Amino acid sequence: MKPLFRKKKRNTLPVLLAKYICSALLLTAAFAVGFQQWIGMYVTSQVNEQIEFMTADTLQNISRLAAQYDGEALMREIDCRLTAYQYFDIIVEDPLGRNDKDVQLVSRYSPKCHSGAALIDEAGNIVASNKLKFMAILKFSDDDTDPAKGWYLCDRDALNLPEVDQLYADYRTLAAQEDYRHLAEIKIDTAYVNKETHSFIPQKGTMTLTCEPVFGETLIDTENQKKVVETKEFNISLDLADYELITLHQGAGAAYPLANLTYPQGEEPEALKAFEKEFIFRNEQSYSSYGHQAHKDGTETYVRSCPIYIDKQKYWLTNCFTVNLRDPQLVRFYWRWTVAFAIGVFLLALALCWRRYTISKTKYAFEDYQRDLTNHLAHDIKTPLTAIGGYTENLMEGQLTAAEQQQYLQGILDNVTFTDSLINRTLNLNNMDGSKKPEREKLSAGSLAEETFSKYAPMLAEKEIRYSVQGSTEVKAERASFVSILENLIGNAVRYTPKAGEIKVTISKKHIVITNTVTEKIRTKDLKRLFVRGDKARSNSGGAGLGLSIAERAALLNGFTLKISCNDTAFKANLKL
Repeated sequence: MKPLFRKKKRNTLPVLLAKYICSALLLTAAFAVGFQQWIGMYVTSQVNEQIEFMTADTLQNISRLAAQYDGEALMREIDCRLTAYQYFDIIVEDPLGRNDKDVQLVSRYSPKCHSGAALIDEAGNIVASNKLKFMAILKFSDDDTDPAKGWYLCDRDALNLPEVDQLYADYRTLAAQEDYRHLAEIKIDTAYVNKETHSFIPQKGTMTLTCEPVFGETLIDTENQKKVVETKEFNISLDLADYELITLHQGAGAAYPLANLTYPQGEEPEALKAFEKEFIFRNEQSYSSYGHQAHKDGTETYVRSCPIYIDKQKYWLTNCFTVNLRDPQLVRFYWRWTVAFAIGVFLLALALCWRRYTISKTKYAFEDYQRDLTNHLAHDIKTPLTAIGGYTENLMEGQLTAAEQQQYLQGILDNVTFTDSLINRTLNLNNMDGSKKPEREKLSAGSLAEETFSKYAPMLAEKEIRYSVQGSTEVKAERASFVSILENLIGNAVRYTPKAGEIKVTISKKHIVITNTVTEKIRTKDLKRLFVRGDKARSNSGGAGLGLSIAERAALLNGFTLKISCNDTAFKANLKL
């Protein structure tokens, strides 16, 4: 048969700790999943926003170029324009506003991040793209209508020169070291130039790998405020009938011919091959086409394709962004905040666990106190009630002498007095719960100790006990509770001191020590608990086992502490003020 009421199982510290740690693990797991999804959504929103802007801006610029150029010149300008300005730059800002902790994903410079652009005719041929190429903007005079002004290309496929192939190879070796801080640049001093075909070949110059310095690093290239990591000079000697060797000048205010953007730009040919399917993908039934594909290596490709008419011929402009969601910066950012969240949650869980444990421990202690109080009080009241019942039955029989009747009546009165004292002391103990702030006053500890001894004068004389009070001090305490401390400690000492024993009270500024002689060593571990009387001698002394409990509760009420100890000859109660 099942019990009607099942006793509620108590939570121990290990159980509570396991519960809170499991909760912290679940919260951390939820945050980790949610944070990862948030990063993906945030990056995706920036990619979509930038690819839309890039497409719209490129369409506008192609329309503008179509109004100025035509034929091969127009396609060259579009080709260079796609190469020079096709990129994405995604920033995930640090929540604490620390710029050095921001995540920046840039096409080509970030691992596995690429940006492709192509102009495709109706036959599916790529007529312009952002494939890596040497380019330069050359200007030979102030005349903006000069046909020689504009973009110049060093097209290695068209030139088919070993020297140009080697120049590309050297640059690509240097550019392979590019990342967030490192940049490969080329300074061209002289070049072979063909103004009619807008072609050029760098003749003499320097390739440099520079690095954005961190705080405290020595700058070598002080003019550009960069640290030079590697330098490689080149010198190409060619004999070309259609090309003119000229000296190029760079910088504001320099002499003509002026040269700008004289370095390779665009995506590596190998990277653009990944976009071949996206370049030719388009929806003829729609004005524009969108595409998105997630890859197993953690990258995602976004495609935006729009039609455009040039010289009444239809072309498709396609922009493709590949973003690496497993970029080392992004991974560090993710784990940095996930671990920070986990540490915070675990610390909070430990704090809440300890708080819950402390509250539960107090609650359980109070429940134990109430149960013990009820059980012991019922047990201790049962003894005098049994005695009273027995005396009453004897009196009711009526066959007693006057002396016996007087004896039984006195026994009944003594047991009633003991029961009343037990109940009053228990109620007094319950009232010392600290719910009311005690009204403290200055009291003379020595005088109150002497008054307490005077109450026990008959018992002291009967047991031939010697006592002394040494020293005195003023104590700031609540009178009734402080008197209760002295009465219970001195009363216990008088009750348990053997005949012809001694009680000594020593009072100093910080301590009141009450020492009494004993016949044997007493275990004091649980002596301050309710209804605990210690050894057999103390158990048979007629006390209720509440004296030390009441004394300790009264001491705590006034901010004091009570410690007890015992050896073979003396029992000591030390009240620390």
